[in-house]
Formats: sequence, C-alpha cells, structure tokens
Amino acid sequence: DKGTKVIHLVRNPIYMSVSNYQYHAREEVPLKEQWVKWQNPCQVRYGNDGSGAHFADYVLPALNETDVFPIVKRPVTRSDFANVANDCRSLFQAKDDLKNANFHEH
Repeated sequence: DKGTKVIHLVRNPIYMSVSNYQYHAREEVPLKEQWVKWQNPCQVRYGNDGSGAHFADYVLPALNETDVFPIVKRPVTRSDFANVANDCRSLFQAKDDLKNANFHEH
C-alpha cells in the first residue's frame, strides 16, 4: 500500500545475515527467545488474549516526532498499522504445511 512506512535500522547487511543465520540455526531456542514458540507476530494488542493496549498507542507518538525523525513527510497512522497487520495475517500460517506452525517454525 502506498504511503505505508516501515522503519528498519540495519548494520552491515552481510554481518547481520551471517549473525542471524548462526543465531537462529541452533537446534534449541535460546532461553531469552522462548516467546517465538507462542507469540503471534501479527497480534497488535498486548495481553495473552489480545484485549490489552494497542501497539500503535505506544509507538505512534515516537514515530511521528519530527525532532527525532526529521525526514517524516507524513504522519504514520493507525491505518498504516492495520495495513501491516493485515499483510502479516495474509502470510503467517498461510501455507497448508504451516497452518499449525509457531513463529519459530515459520
């Protein structure tokens, strides 16, 4: 969707790719990363039942702070978050062999 903004800060892409591969290729999920076994990456509300505060409420004020991000041409809106969440839902567990896969298995 035109106008949707995503911010991704990246270090050297080659080093990052090798590091990510080595980290995630481990057989056992690191203790601090156990959330990948149960977390739904498309969930936009906090809380186990998804009834808590909306993620956008926490990040929109910072993303729209022109002192922090002076290149912002248009405010990031709640509908931008909805578009990203919809894209996520269209991809996560979308293939038949991944219907019951968790975030880590994806």
